[in-house]
Amino acid sequence: MTEDRHISHIPGPDGVDEVPWGDLEDVYGSAESVPELLATAFTSDEEQARSAVDDLHVNVYHQGGQICSAAPALLPFLVRLAADATRPVPVRYDALELTACLGESGHEAEPRFVDPGWRPAWETALPEVVALLGDGEPLVRRAAAWVVSWAVDGAEETIRVLRRRWEVEPDEVGRLELLGAIAELVGRHPEGAAWVAAAEGDVRWLLELRDRGDLDTRMTIGFRNPLLLPDDPVGLAVAAVEEGGPRPPWLRSTYGDHVTDERALSGAIVHRVAKALADRPDARTDLARLFLGSRHSGARVAAVEIVAGLVGEFRGAEETWADTLGPLLAEPWSVRRTRAAQILSVAGRAAVPWADALAERAAGAQDTTERAAALFGLARLRDPRTVPLLLERADEPSLGLAAGQSHGAGWFFSPAMPDVLGLLADEAEAFVPVLGELLRGPKDGALSALAALEQWGPAAAPFADGVAARLEGSDHPSRELEVLAEIGPAAARHAALVRRFAGPENNGSAALAFWRLTGDAEGALALLEEAGTRLWAPYWTLLVELGPAAARHVGAVRAESEKRNPRAALAYWRMTGDADAALRALLDGDHAPLGGWVHSWAGPAAVRVVAEMGAAAAPALPRLRELRAAPRRPGDRGSGWRDVVRDRELLALLDRAIARIEERG
Repeated sequence: MTEDRHISHIPGPDGVDEVPWGDLEDVYGSAESVPELLATAFTSDEEQARSAVDDLHVNVYHQGGQICSAAPALLPFLVRLAADATRPVPVRYDALELTACLGESGHEAEPRFVDPGWRPAWETALPEVVALLGDGEPLVRRAAAWVVSWAVDGAEETIRVLRRRWEVEPDEVGRLELLGAIAELVGRHPEGAAWVAAAEGDVRWLLELRDRGDLDTRMTIGFRNPLLLPDDPVGLAVAAVEEGGPRPPWLRSTYGDHVTDERALSGAIVHRVAKALADRPDARTDLARLFLGSRHSGARVAAVEIVAGLVGEFRGAEETWADTLGPLLAEPWSVRRTRAAQILSVAGRAAVPWADALAERAAGAQDTTERAAALFGLARLRDPRTVPLLLERADEPSLGLAAGQSHGAGWFFSPAMPDVLGLLADEAEAFVPVLGELLRGPKDGALSALAALEQWGPAAAPFADGVAARLEGSDHPSRELEVLAEIGPAAARHAALVRRFAGPENNGSAALAFWRLTGDAEGALALLEEAGTRLWAPYWTLLVELGPAAARHVGAVRAESEKRNPRAALAYWRMTGDADAALRALLDGDHAPLGGWVHSWAGPAAVRVVAEMGAAAAPALPRLRELRAAPRRPGDRGSGWRDVVRDRELLALLDRAIARIEERG
């Protein structure tokens, strides 16, 4: 919840005190702060009022996906605020924007996450919002159309209302917003595809406008709803860029009046055209090739973004596009250079011809994201220039790279220091001074060093003493314990220290580290049981490695295996030899690690399991071959370099698993 910045004890709008806000909930808990925010939203001070509506947005909507119990009670006040012509137009617009966001959640969220009071509140509010389609302020009319586009129930009548308003709307952008609302309503309705196929009535009128209207009209209708794509979407996109102005009306209806020239061009292609072509990769490929050499800089950037999306989605696309993107490393446009470097960094051997250009960017790029991508690419190629280039920045925090690994998967998240260093285990000795200093330094740098060392495994042995020294004073020692566990017997002199951290807060990390340092199975199990089992990854990893020696835990292992935990399935197989039960856990159900969750951490773990099982995992072969042959990367993300790296790792694991099962069969 955001910090309260508003005036206290302001009289609220009529009726606000009649609502038992303390008994309702926003997305964070009690909705008792809502009346004061509403009171501030209804003040005459525009800045404070907009700030209050923004806080209501955060508290009651947040990121969507639910309708909390405060939302139905808030809705009539939002509509009243939007309808009050004495209020500043930006405040009225903000109130409608929040209303539209809530309308989206009410329609899109799973029913169990929608408060029962929402539907009647929405149905009561809609006529008042529809009335705002004729408001005196164009911006309010546009925002009202956005809200009405979520009126899916009764969509046919709503479309007629929007069409009638379109026929008299004087504002050019407002007319397009009305057409966009109709197009979106068609797409959101369960019968939308049938309506388009039948091409009758208002839908026929909409299709005729899409095909015969002016450029702005065709762009608005053609790319608001994939059901309404024109016959030649790429040609229409080219026309929009080449013939449209820097801020065409159709784009202003989509993004508002604040868009810049560059955003107008790139946003037109990326956010509308490419998104609408999500199920047509060939058309996206054509779009990218046409615009890579466009005279418009924004269109050229957009083309590289389309390529990035294709590479994130399709296997082998990184090699296909490598020679097209390589020359972009030398151009002056930094956004294109950066994205090209990121794609080449995961292109494998196809990036070899561009290694010199990557090294030049690694040495000379001022932008951290571009430099990190270039270094990551060199490291993946095992290029000997990688280490000297990194050590040149030894005096900079995190070697001039981002310190922490981002949780995002997309291209917009640059490789961090652990991503680059994690590939350089064979060069461990070269990094002893700099990583040793990081281990002795502040927390952020130390955590980056530990994240890299964990990937190095036994090669991190020269750092065992530094990690142990860090462990002694650590408030959250799981990472240090995990690094020592990866180092293994070479860190055995620190076993007594590890024992001291066997508490429940460390999730079994100490027990696993103790086992790997000493080989003492009973001692490790005693530490695990003394701490209490929290069933985190180190717990299952330890039971996997102990196998029959940990048989007294078979009950917990069986229960977790039935929840489709691949580590538990492997532990259960090792303890019992029951291959059928282990394979059921890996293969059966939508959430199985070799099923719908293969794109998560569980997928590679499951492939490792069946590889170890060998011939016993023969029933998994058809699924493994299916995963190996799929043209798309598994999952629905398709968003960036980490997806490519993870998928290439998955492919290698699949090849190994298939070979081992066939070999032992």
